[in-house]
Amino acid sequence: MMSPSSAGSSPKKNMCQHPVVYRGMRVKCTQNVDDEIGVAFGYINKHLRAAHDEVARLREKDLKNLLSHKKLYLVLDLDHTLLNSARFPDITTTEGYLYEPKQALVDNLKDSLHRLKHMQIMMTKLRPRLFEMCIFTMGERAYALEMAKLLDPQGIYFNSRVIAKEDCTESHRKGLDIILGHESAVLILDDTAK
Repeated sequence: MMSPSSAGSSPKKNMCQHPVVYRGMRVKCTQNVDDEIGVAFGYINKHLRAAHDEVARLREKDLKNLLSHKKLYLVLDLDHTLLNSARFPDITTTEGYLYEPKQALVDNLKDSLHRLKHMQIMMTKLRPRLFEMCIFTMGERAYALEMAKLLDPQGIYFNSRVIAKEDCTESHRKGLDIILGHESAVLILDDTAK
């Protein structure tokens, strides 16, 4: 009779350590796996799973790649953030006008209200913009206007609200004194603290 040490490696050492599973099978060695390991990535493929340590390794690698390209992830909520959907049975009688054909709706609803063909029981309304947006740059006006056209070709979001360095009342400083909105209702997003 052979001792466990003379019989070769232990069963644990013979187990495949490949951390990705597809349809219950380890990807590299095709060993079947009965237990569900790690994290499911159903949004990529409904049969794909990865061990927690592999997920951590991939996240670390992705972070280095993102930062080297000076990018971050922007994760946006859908319902009650970018849009709002309602099932037809949930629409109240006072909201009955929403059943009207699109051309019969008031102008502010025509472009934001949608009935998707493959979702016949739902109506979706894009959320209104919660901000009056403006561009404020220390670049020159000609540049700012060209960039506004690039970002907003129809002039829907910025319209004429494009402020450039020649509009500033203080040299080399963006001041709220030239913003028509009240200071307590202005949110500034900038890459520099000053």
